Amino acid sequence: MAYLKLCLWKEAAADATDVLEREPHNVKALLRRAAAAEAQGAPAAAVTDLRTVLQLQPANAEAVSRLAVLEQQQQQAGTAGSCGSCCSDAAACGGAAAPV
Repeated sequence: MAYLKLCLWKEAAADATDVLEREPHNVKALLRRAAAAEAQGAPAAAVTDLRTVLQLQPANAEAVSRLAVLEQQQQQAGTAGSCGSCCSDAAACGGAAAPV
C-alpha cells in the first residue's frame, strides 16, 4: 500500500503480483494491483482484477464502484483512464493519479 500512496505504480503492481503468486485469492492485493494498473493507463488489466475480486466477493463495494467507473469511461471515451486524488499534487505523479 505504501507504493500506492507514493504513486509508485510499477512497484505497487509488482508487489501485489508477488502476493498474488502466493495467495491468488488475496482481495487486497487484487484491488491494489487494479489501482496501479488503472493509474498506469492499463484499464483492461484493472477490469480483470476487479472482476476477479467480484467473483470472490460479489458485494465488495470498492470493486463494484471502481468497475462501474471504468466501464463508464470505456463507453464514453473508448478507453478507460483515471485521474484521482491519491497524491496531493497529481502533477508529481505525471498527472496520472488513481484512487487508493
